Amino acid sequence: MITTEIVSGIKNPLDVAISATVQYTLPLLFSALAMNRPNSTITLSATAIAELIPGQIGKYCVLALDPGSATGASTAGIQFSNGSSVDLSQCGIEVNATGTDALYLTGGASLLATSVSVGGGYVVTQGASMTVSGTTTTNATTPGANPYATVVPPTPDTSNCVSGSPFITGQHIPAGTYCGDLTISYGTVTMGPGTIIINNGNFNPGGGSTINATAAGGTTIVMTSSGGGTVGSMNIGNGITLNITAPTTGPLAGIALFDPAGTATSNIAGGASMNVNGAMVFPTSIVDYSNGSNNSGAACTQLIAYQVVFTGGATFANNCAGTGTQGIGANTTTTLVQ
Repeated sequence: MITTEIVSGIKNPLDVAISATVQYTLPLLFSALAMNRPNSTITLSATAIAELIPGQIGKYCVLALDPGSATGASTAGIQFSNGSSVDLSQCGIEVNATGTDALYLTGGASLLATSVSVGGGYVVTQGASMTVSGTTTTNATTPGANPYATVVPPTPDTSNCVSGSPFITGQHIPAGTYCGDLTISYGTVTMGPGTIIINNGNFNPGGGSTINATAAGGTTIVMTSSGGGTVGSMNIGNGITLNITAPTTGPLAGIALFDPAGTATSNIAGGASMNVNGAMVFPTSIVDYSNGSNNSGAACTQLIAYQVVFTGGATFANNCAGTGTQGIGANTTTTLVQ
């Protein structure tokens, strides 16, 4: 007899696994005679578990999830404008929007990518350019999937809010729940390791500050709300430098910045230097890269948002092996784990 069931993964509890058990009953021969039990039997069983493991390296670094029909730049899933220069020479972009203007490049913007997949069409106008070394797919029939869709955000501990905001140079921002805005006034601060939960507030680094969140174990900044409050936004601008490395294991593996349910636009602007090793996950909100922001110092960076607007420079690398990330558009492998 063979029985199968769907179980949680062993390597990663978020993965889907299939457990198969083989059970077989055999008669006892010589031992049955010796025991004078001619009808004795023995039941043998063995179980194997195969886990469906998503690849860490996918075709795409940027994914826009909005499925709507785009009829202009303002409704595009991803928009490039105002001379923005985006280097995705190690990966590509995936746009779920349909309509003729799902991907929109204008105003001297440039995109360099290995592949482009669009649910609708694309527009390149007013001196913009799009250079794709591999395949460009329009009217794609299968929308891109958020590989972090099943990640459960942590629950804020509102009874034990961490104090200290605004933080200034030399201070350390420990893991914990921050109720209301988390503000950094100026200078260089360290953050984590662990999970930084900003509950009912905004993330507001300012004054040209530098944030180093690269300690062993990794750091995730999470936006949440409770008690009828509102999920805030991340506002990274005015010459801010953010160096952050996501955890490689655990429930938030691969995620550096996480806003799972917010609707406020998050802004990365003002010449911000973003060295994000991991994923920036904003599935229900818009992310605006503007005014010369960049991400040129990280080995593995992903951006998943409802919509993305690029009006500044950005570089995304795809050297993601061992980072804990889940590949966007990656193949899933079946591995025998037990």
